[in-house]
Amino acid sequence: MKQKKSHAVGAFAMAAVLTAQLLAAPLTGVFAAEETTDSGLAYFVDCGDFDISTLSEGDKFGIYNTVTDQVYGKDPGTGKTWGI
Repeated sequence: MKQKKSHAVGAFAMAAVLTAQLLAAPLTGVFAAEETTDSGLAYFVDCGDFDISTLSEGDKFGIYNTVTDQVYGKDPGTGKTWGI
């Protein structure tokens, strides 16, 4: 009986951690996008960028993109279609 309780506690703890991560992830993205967006810029593109999710110091995403480079298609954050 004791062994079953420890498994239940472990499973509950893991579920709580995963739930907290899932709930926090969208909020983190929303705040980060607001801080790194230039409302006067439609798109900021850095062709050939190796890490398309980050910006260099002083750069900001445009209002229609959340990555700096992509193959033509929908932006993962805004749903707007753009790319090479």
